[in-house]
Amino acid sequence: MRVQKLILLTTVFLIILSSPVLADINLNIITDDFYLSPGSYSLEIQVERGGNYGITALGPYRSWVTFENPYVSVRNSAEVNFSITPPKGTKAGKYRFPIMIYSLQNESLYMIKKYELIIEEKAEVKITDLDTNKAVFSPGDKIMVKVTTRNTGTSDFGELKLYIKMKKNDYEVVREKTFSLNIDEERSFNETFDTSFHLDPGTYEIQAKLFHSGKEMSSKKRLIEIKTIGKIEKKHTSSWNLLQESGKFYLTNVGNVKKEEKISMEITKPWDWFVFFSEMPEITDMGSYILYTWDVSLKPGENKTIIYEIHYWPFIIIILVLLYGLYLALKHIKTPSIKKYSIQTKVLEDDRREVMVAIEVKSGAKKMKDVIVEDRVPSVTQLIKDFKTKKPKLVKTDTGIIMKWKLGDLDRNENIILTYRLRTVIGTVGYLKLPKAILKAKINKVRNEYFSNSLKIKD
Repeated sequence: MRVQKLILLTTVFLIILSSPVLADINLNIITDDFYLSPGSYSLEIQVERGGNYGITALGPYRSWVTFENPYVSVRNSAEVNFSITPPKGTKAGKYRFPIMIYSLQNESLYMIKKYELIIEEKAEVKITDLDTNKAVFSPGDKIMVKVTTRNTGTSDFGELKLYIKMKKNDYEVVREKTFSLNIDEERSFNETFDTSFHLDPGTYEIQAKLFHSGKEMSSKKRLIEIKTIGKIEKKHTSSWNLLQESGKFYLTNVGNVKKEEKISMEITKPWDWFVFFSEMPEITDMGSYILYTWDVSLKPGENKTIIYEIHYWPFIIIILVLLYGLYLALKHIKTPSIKKYSIQTKVLEDDRREVMVAIEVKSGAKKMKDVIVEDRVPSVTQLIKDFKTKKPKLVKTDTGIIMKWKLGDLDRNENIILTYRLRTVIGTVGYLKLPKAILKAKINKVRNEYFSNSLKIKD
């Protein structure tokens, strides 16, 4: 039925185009202009014969026309509201569309009237939306801005420039986009701004402006807030070995305002004698330990590194020296020894000297057997046979007299002192050096020899 009705209406339309308008029906759109533009209108219908009538638009643009009520009951006259809505993206120009009214009781009773739709040239692009990922930000956050634009006019746009700006007082960052928009086209752009540490806290304005050929076409703005954050991040690393311990304090102001912070560390005594710092701290003696404190002040984004080192090697050297001294003391106690020194010196005529010499023998920690002590009197001296302790055996040689004491066996830690007197033959100039005495003994069935010091007889 619909198809038959459409064929009938089309046939009627073709016939009517070449036929005169019927006189008993009159159509009149209530408007001051003959040419119409997109919008809403009222259609006045006047008839000589009352009845039910249908109303419709004809032609290729009939879908643009929508009647509020396509069927009306008319006695003499009536009004029908309708709207003209071209599709989005329709270009500017003139578009003809006929309107037909026809009787539902008498198919031969109808009327067609032609109208023209004018779509004027309209150059219009807009920023339809400006949004951010949130409204309040902390230092280090990313401000993500989305700007949406749309061509709401009737012609294409090329060389559009979009400026996205973030500003507060003298601070300003601008990003620029160049693009084109066809009729009814929409494009979105994303930009990211950093809330770096140098940014002051407070309210910032995000602004978007759209220009074409130097003329501002549209703009939007919104406000965001950057929070006040005062924070210093601290990181401590340390390493050690046998020689030293070293560490570092890493400090960074991750906020957006100046911040003060106290850094402290404790070092147990006596290690405080061996600690070194890259920056001198405040030192407080807490009794068993030393407290070191640094007052650090950092600007936003500023960082600082404090280095300390505790040197163990001086302490190790001290321990080694003490151990070596102990070793020498123990060795001196345990090892047999022989020492030669003068007890008494007299000055004689012609600058000659008379000296009583003592030889001290210590057996040490082990028993010694077949102990023999030998000493030599140089030829430039004269031996005075005044032996206060034990008398030696004397052997004359070309270089002087050799004295030999046979002491037998000595128990552990046993000491013996042997003495003799000698006189210089001529006056001495400077000093006279006497040779070393020799200690010979068996220890654990092994024959050993030990030598004393040389004795100097001075003027």
